[in-house]
Amino acid sequence: MSEEQLKAFITKVQADSSLKEQLKAEGTDPVAIAKAAGWI
Repeated sequence: MSEEQLKAFITKVQADSSLKEQLKAEGTDPVAIAKAAGWI
């Protein structure tokens, strides 16, 4: 993931409460979440 993609992903997470909640859950894998969301 490039720096631009990372910034875009962070912006998306800030706007998407569903993604935000997934990332807050204990033991989550942020890379797997990003892949599932189509960012990687």
